[in-house]
Amino acid sequence: MSDSFQVYIDVFENSFRTVQKKENATLQMRKFGAAAVDSLIHALEVKKHFSSKSPPIEDKRLAMRRMYAARTLGLIGKAAVKASPVLADLFAQEAASHVKREAAIALSRIGPTADEAINADIIYLMTGALNGGKDLWHLDVREAAAIVIGEFGVAARKGVPSLLGALMDPTERIRDSASQALVKLGLTAVPGTLEMMLSRNVMRADLTQKRLLTIGAWHKAFELPANPTATRTDKDYLTWHAVQLQEERALLETLFESGLHVLAKAIPQGEEFRKLLADIIANDANANLRALAMQLRDRP
Repeated sequence: MSDSFQVYIDVFENSFRTVQKKENATLQMRKFGAAAVDSLIHALEVKKHFSSKSPPIEDKRLAMRRMYAARTLGLIGKAAVKASPVLADLFAQEAASHVKREAAIALSRIGPTADEAINADIIYLMTGALNGGKDLWHLDVREAAAIVIGEFGVAARKGVPSLLGALMDPTERIRDSASQALVKLGLTAVPGTLEMMLSRNVMRADLTQKRLLTIGAWHKAFELPANPTATRTDKDYLTWHAVQLQEERALLETLFESGLHVLAKAIPQGEEFRKLLADIIANDANANLRALAMQLRDRP
């Protein structure tokens, strides 16, 4: 049977086979379920004759083999749970973003394992990718990382702060994936989300203070007066900081709105949620947030 599996795996890395042929091979291997998992795990591993100095064509074949093998394991789902540690290693070590993403999506489809240590390692890797920012990680990888955290339930409780932080990401796609993951986590996401919502004014003040400190440090470093009038560069810099502060404030308010939606899905009738809505309606400075709170309070 393993020889027949190898036939499909060879298709994965064959540069002369079409994408459709590779997809068909993936679907054929999926039908074998758990019986194909060992062969697919082996396909994820680096062949001994490949090295960091392998010719580009060999690197490309290896990446394609790994990508389709990971995709197949994800399609097999929970029955492929023994592959989770190898998929996690692939996510950690692989350089190609498309392979990294497939490893993450496979982990999300397989879900948490019975081993808490393995789950913790996976969540650690995903939070690291999500926190890394678009300068370190491809957008597809960060989005997939958020999806994985959302599928791990209670095992992903340490990933909640990273998801909440991603609700302020400049990229709408990351904000949406983080919001969906928090909704998916449900009660697991409630403590962190509720704490964030209760700290609204502190977070607003901290954001403003951080930006003002940055401006102050810049003035000090270049020995500029408190109200620069000398150069256009000075004024441009201050204008840039003012724009940044405005954009960050807008993202922070988006974060609070998303937090309300998460809590509305997880604990719609909870006493703490009702108190939060009442506090926002009575005291919050953001008119849009107050309107959203009233809408959630008055819904059937």
